[in-house]
Amino acid sequence: MMRLPVLLVVVLYRCPLESSGTLQSLLKARAAGMVPEALWIFDNEPAPGNETSPMLASLEATYEPSATNRGICPGYERARLAALHAGIEWLWLFDQDSDFDPAFMLGMGKAWEVLARDAACWAILPRVFSEGSLVSPLARAALPPAERDGYLPASADARAINSGMMLRRRFVDGLGGFDQRFWLDGLDHWLCLSARSAGQRTGVATAVLQHALSVTATTGFVSVARYRSILAAERLLFQEHYTSGERVHYLARLLYRCVKQPLRWKSFAYLSSNLAQLWRVWV
Repeated sequence: MMRLPVLLVVVLYRCPLESSGTLQSLLKARAAGMVPEALWIFDNEPAPGNETSPMLASLEATYEPSATNRGICPGYERARLAALHAGIEWLWLFDQDSDFDPAFMLGMGKAWEVLARDAACWAILPRVFSEGSLVSPLARAALPPAERDGYLPASADARAINSGMMLRRRFVDGLGGFDQRFWLDGLDHWLCLSARSAGQRTGVATAVLQHALSVTATTGFVSVARYRSILAAERLLFQEHYTSGERVHYLARLLYRCVKQPLRWKSFAYLSSNLAQLWRVWV
């Protein structure tokens, strides 16, 4: 049995354990002899039967249900504290919608052995694809060659999604833990921008992960309530982390959304939300 020195955490939302691609992938990896040091499952509004599912014993998982939807951030924070207590130095973040094979875990383990030697490496990122397109990491520089693990240059200004991210716990400890203001949206951007401010290095593995992105699915549709949550996160990032150039670019994106979204989604609720956002960040 190959035991990876990480605490792996999966956050669910109204998802039967058996329907989670991430958990099914972990079962396959376990059958192939690859397991994390510890596995936590944080379950928002659990589906019926989750709390008594035999999958929990099969995965040897610590299971924590939440009667309400608390988002992803509280689950990651609970896992960070558990890792701190157990002396585990690395976290591996997932939500319910990832798919991978045992070779992915082996590839990430090999990348960890090489890249984690650099104390300034804050995270090791897989190459994440959704609907055939690379969605993470995205950077202002070319990624390391697909056949070689490596680091992005400091000028790359990388962005990466949470799911699949292997994260040095001490880096988050230094930030005071996961910022609970990004309880549902924007946490990935907050992590990357915080790493940029701290001058940390970003590792990129050859390992490939398939992931279903709820906000960039084929229809491109996102509910008004979810969109307002995204705007709230963007407002915090604008006020606390964006450079002057990034602020100008964001304002231009908001103006573009004012035109595009009402036409695409046949609702002026998005227009009013964008105009309110413009006012809040402008004044």
